Amino acid sequence: MVTQPNHVETVIVEIDGALWKHSRYFDHPRFWSDPGTPGDDNVRDVVNALRGRDKTDEGAKRRLYEQRVKTTPAADEYELYNVTTDPMDLDNLPGKPAWAQKEAQLRKLLAEQCASKRLTPQS
Repeated sequence: MVTQPNHVETVIVEIDGALWKHSRYFDHPRFWSDPGTPGDDNVRDVVNALRGRDKTDEGAKRRLYEQRVKTTPAADEYELYNVTTDPMDLDNLPGKPAWAQKEAQLRKLLAEQCASKRLTPQS
C-alpha cells in the first residue's frame, strides 16, 4: 500500500568530488480524488481503508471500512545522502546542523531543476 506523501522529486549531483542525492517527497493535490488547489471549494482526497471483517446476525460476512477525508496536503518529507560515503543511504542528513548549508544548497538546486523541466505536458 502506498501512503502519503507519494510523489518524489530528486537531484543527484557531484559537488567537490562527492556524489550527493537530495529528494523531496510530497502529497500532490492534483492527483487527489477531487483535485485542485487546497483551500478551494470541494478540493479533497477521500480514502476508504479496510479496517476488518465482521459477521452479521445471519452469518454473512461484511467488510468494515473507514473513510478518511483530507483537505490539506501531508507535510513534505526530505532525504539527503552523501552517496560517496553512504552508498546504501543509511544516514539521512536533513535537519542535522552540520549539514544545514549543504541541505540548503541542494534544496535550491532541486527547486531550480523542477522549475526548468517538464513545463508543458509530454507523453
